[in-house]
Amino acid sequence: MPDEDQGYLLARSFCQMVQLCNVPIKSRSATNIKSNPANQDVVAFTGFDFLGGFRNNAATIFVTQKHWDERQVSTQQLVGELFMKTAHIKEALVLAFNPPPIMGLGQAGGFEFYIQNRGEGGAAKLAEVM
Repeated sequence: MPDEDQGYLLARSFCQMVQLCNVPIKSRSATNIKSNPANQDVVAFTGFDFLGGFRNNAATIFVTQKHWDERQVSTQQLVGELFMKTAHIKEALVLAFNPPPIMGLGQAGGFEFYIQNRGEGGAAKLAEVM
């Protein structure tokens, strides 16, 4: 599936060491994000890593962009810009992602399915069919 500009992006701020999280990494990331007028709103959740659950040294940041008619750059360009603007933060790693075109399918996600035996044959037959 090709990337689509959905009008928002996701970012992950992850401190390299828990002790360094006293440095306001989330604030520094948000300041860099807000410096581009194409970004509209920034909401950050400290202690939550959308790739790995709850972690006291991580933050998940949701960034909405202005309407497509009001900006000259795409979400993909804003993702690249965020990487460049946060590369100098030595205490943390800030990663940005364009959301997948279909929710649940993407680089960090996937899909799941369940196989259910509704016939005869038991576990052996089910294993054979899988």
